[in-house]
Amino acid sequence: MKDSDFKVAAHPIGALVIASRGTAVSQGYKPDVTVKDCQGQLKFILESEQRRIERPSWATC
Repeated sequence: MKDSDFKVAAHPIGALVIASRGTAVSQGYKPDVTVKDCQGQLKFILESEQRRIERPSWATC
C-alpha cells in the first residue's frame, strides 16, 4: 500500500480521533497518521512501510 493511500484510508478507531495525516507532530517528524483521545493526548502513531518481498529462487508461480 502506498503512503498516500494509507493516509486517506478509513482507520476505525472508535471514540478516538485522527489528529494528523502526514503533518509534523514534532520538528522533523511527519508520521503517516496520528490518533488522539478526547483530551487531545496522542495515543497512536501509524506508519506505512513499503517493502519489496523477494521470492525464493525455487518459487516459479
